[in-house]
Amino acid sequence: MKNEKKKRWQVKAFFLLLVAFSANANYVLMEGSSVLMGSCPSPVNVCETAKTVNSVAFTWEVTTCSTTTRIWYVRADDGSASQAIETTGNSVSFANLSPGTYCFYFQNVCDSGASATIVIDDLMMG
Repeated sequence: MKNEKKKRWQVKAFFLLLVAFSANANYVLMEGSSVLMGSCPSPVNVCETAKTVNSVAFTWEVTTCSTTTRIWYVRADDGSASQAIETTGNSVSFANLSPGTYCFYFQNVCDSGASATIVIDDLMMG
């Protein structure tokens, strides 16, 4: 029991450091974070709803215990990343995207922590 509490504390501390670091820097995929972070469900049915040469829009289903969805992207060609957008809604649009290949990341934030990250990868713009 003591080791389990220590592990949870270490995981929470790591997550808090990662979030603090990420607020002013590029984001990193936190693969498998649902296992570490608790019972927050991932966004459901993330869909691309519109796309032009330099913009894209997505929607998803809001889960009952998620209060916020965090979304960001990484441009695969050069590794540049957007700041995270947090919304209580179920849609987001990105405009003025440079030509290239992008990965978009969707993560729910609940009272119990953050969900696993849903990735829409290799979306080509331009």
